[in-house]
Amino acid sequence: MVETTQDKFQDASDDGNCDRIRILMRFLTVMMCSKVPVPSSLVVIFETLLSSAATTLDEEKGNPSWQACGDFCVSCILSCLPWGGSELIEQVPEEIESVMGGIEAYLSIKRHNSDTGLSFLEDDDESGSDVVDKDFLEDLWGWIQVPSGNGWKVDSGEGG
Repeated sequence: MVETTQDKFQDASDDGNCDRIRILMRFLTVMMCSKVPVPSSLVVIFETLLSSAATTLDEEKGNPSWQACGDFCVSCILSCLPWGGSELIEQVPEEIESVMGGIEAYLSIKRHNSDTGLSFLEDDDESGSDVVDKDFLEDLWGWIQVPSGNGWKVDSGEGG
């Protein structure tokens, strides 16, 4: 199963099939929670994507006009964390903290794109302002901070 998933992931990467890449990454994350691949293997994928994203923005080695590709790589990582963050923080805390630090560093150097059309999550803004000043990736990062800061424990909403 892991080998087939790896092959399909490679095919999706070669074809540039973004939806399939994102879905397969989430699948790998869920499999990691079931002890199929080890957490450090998933972290290696995260680090590879993060390195690719950072290289994209590098003025000398990369092409900053391709920031959308770097943003995609980071969004893939962030979209996996709700599925496996608790397992990763339990099994490989230093490695996942390093990845989180790398994401934060990426967000600090990327060009800001305020896309109100892409922001689908409501923000509790007490000022009543309808202006969205974060792009999708920054918004996603903000939402990931809540469970991350709580040891990846999420309130299910059930009373108890």
